[in-house]
Amino acid sequence: MAARWKFVQSLIREATEDAAFKPVADVDLVYQKLRKVQRGAYTLGTDSNGQVLVSSTVGDTAFSFSFPPGFETGELMETVETALQLIEGKTVAQIRSLILRRVKTSRSDFSRLHCS
Repeated sequence: MAARWKFVQSLIREATEDAAFKPVADVDLVYQKLRKVQRGAYTLGTDSNGQVLVSSTVGDTAFSFSFPPGFETGELMETVETALQLIEGKTVAQIRSLILRRVKTSRSDFSRLHCS
């Protein structure tokens, strides 16, 4: 089973941001966050809507993210492994640029049209 791309992106976004949603400066912190989850050092829970919540800490840095109801531990490990492979050898800026960029679609953009 292949990791779902949106989950990988979401995980990488959370790993590369601090509590104020700003990019972290240290790529080692990003790596440590992902490795901590990969090694099973996390708390798993669910919210009132059934979302699967994953929380952990690296030093004094806490982080968490959520997945849809029914998300299995195997899927989590696969998502983390894919994220780790994608970030290897990159800076935080490169990670955010390459992994989190918006993909252009062929859909027409009518947002600038004004209806009278």
